[in-house]
Amino acid sequence: MLIEHHGKGGCDAESNVLKFAIKDAITQGLMLDPETRELCLYMAEHKPQPSVAKANKSGWEAPENYYYGYFDTRLFTKAAIPDAEGFKDCRKHNYFMGMSKDPDKAERDGPLRVKKLFDACDACLLGKFDECCMQSEVGKMVRQPLGAKAKGGVLSRSQMLRLEDFADALDKGWLTAVDVDASEQKLEGVYWLARLTGPAFTVPEDLVHGGQEYRDGWLVAPGQWYILRQKSERGYELLTPIVWIVVNHMIRLKGLEFRGSQSGPQGRVLRPHTTGPCGEMRTSGSGLSFLDEEVHNEILLACEAADLEAEEGDDQS
Repeated sequence: MLIEHHGKGGCDAESNVLKFAIKDAITQGLMLDPETRELCLYMAEHKPQPSVAKANKSGWEAPENYYYGYFDTRLFTKAAIPDAEGFKDCRKHNYFMGMSKDPDKAERDGPLRVKKLFDACDACLLGKFDECCMQSEVGKMVRQPLGAKAKGGVLSRSQMLRLEDFADALDKGWLTAVDVDASEQKLEGVYWLARLTGPAFTVPEDLVHGGQEYRDGWLVAPGQWYILRQKSERGYELLTPIVWIVVNHMIRLKGLEFRGSQSGPQGRVLRPHTTGPCGEMRTSGSGLSFLDEEVHNEILLACEAADLEAEEGDDQS
């Protein structure tokens, strides 16, 4: 990084463009559900250029136009991208480019080209780094033959294979994800969340509970459903009715937890006067619990694996 910037780059302040644009859009009611892709489209339409033209600014860092790109976060989970071991002085570089078209070779050998700062001159955008016209400002692109080697793509949680083992482990307080039928996926997506209020048990006979039919021998667990109140970040409110949840419909992931909640880990009473789309819920003291994007993507990955397993079972039968 440039010493005179004290570790900061010329583009660091550009994050404020998004910050204030989102705040303004929500205040005006133009973007009530700021999901990543929707945000990208909104910014491209409403903020394509800086408020002050580049011609009226000094310094090479001053942007002329803004370009926005959307990347599906499911492509960046720990399952898709493994942790890596860094190389000497890797923290001093902010521009990395892979040099291998073979994914296996890239993860094993990790050859890279690195530079202290990113620049978007015509030569660098074409990969002609030796012809960079801004080397005096951003440094020279150098080869890093060892690069960053993958440690391995081990998931933070593993899906249990046996239904019985999963049912035995279920207990009060567990957060579980439940696979949802295609006819009901319009509500919240391919899964719902529930907080268990007790361990799993076997239904003793055919019966009706809470308006739902249950068959003799089914494994179920008592719990409370969460309802999705906001999509970005995913905020859930816990519902009060106790229901029976069929264990066979659960995604068999251990250790699911929310990232945090509006009431905090102490369960403190929230302020009675508040504003925003979730103000009405907060006045009742319920608050929202927030699901981390990494956990959300891991559940989606497990849902896909469960569906594939079910399809293979149908084919074999």
